[in-house]
Amino acid sequence: MQVRQKFPRHGGTYRDPHTDLPRQFDLQSEHVVSNDFHWSRFLHAVECKNLTECGPILISRSKCTRQESGHWFLHTKFPKSPQWTRGPERQYCLASDEHLFTAKFGGLYSRYREGEMVGKSIDHIVNSGSRIKGGDKDIYSRWSQAVASATSLIDVAREVLPLNKQAFMRTAIVPVLVVPNDRLFVVDYDEEGRKTGPVRAVSWTPFYIDYHPPNLPKSIENFRFSFLEIITVDGLAEVMHALNTGAFPGFDVLLDSEVCDDEMRLQCENW
Repeated sequence: MQVRQKFPRHGGTYRDPHTDLPRQFDLQSEHVVSNDFHWSRFLHAVECKNLTECGPILISRSKCTRQESGHWFLHTKFPKSPQWTRGPERQYCLASDEHLFTAKFGGLYSRYREGEMVGKSIDHIVNSGSRIKGGDKDIYSRWSQAVASATSLIDVAREVLPLNKQAFMRTAIVPVLVVPNDRLFVVDYDEEGRKTGPVRAVSWTPFYIDYHPPNLPKSIENFRFSFLEIITVDGLAEVMHALNTGAFPGFDVLLDSEVCDDEMRLQCENW
């Protein structure tokens, strides 16, 4: 319940993009902020994994390359003649493909920057009594569900809210795996595969996945989830506190009006 108290939606279902079968998600959240020209939306798709004290996870990390760095946003233009729908929680209109596009941001505007350490492999450390072993099978099933849940939130990015009829909405979707405190450890390596420091506990680390969701509309066919966030309960509390105060940790481009406005107006010229 430590995590559930920080999220407005939990215990719902989504349709798996690969199997087309309904699956249950653990938690999803939405935070919306604005500047003078556009609205920004931050969506989390969260899965929780309970780990025992004797069964932590170990993330092996290396420096993020230029190709790996950055993250993708979804952008929605307000339709000229919106058809409003009254949902269970709010009123919205569903944007068509022609009002939806995607763009990738890197450099100083990205949470995932070139040269910073990011996860490349993951091991769930298990003490079987006679020996200690690792593997990613158990963890993979949980983080893959977080990614599938995040894919379902692409439809939420289509929802334009009745906030400002001249507005764009920029949406960041982040899949998240939450683990108990003191169960998340990292070890860092250089480009030659040499360990650069001891194993240490952290509260958060990005994990490179480069996942391309299937069956995307042509207007956003390049969109992908570059990273999964792996975070502890206390780490998540810090992120949620920042979001609730109007900050988007590591996603400063969402709030940067100069960058947002220039890039969005450039896209307008193509519509």
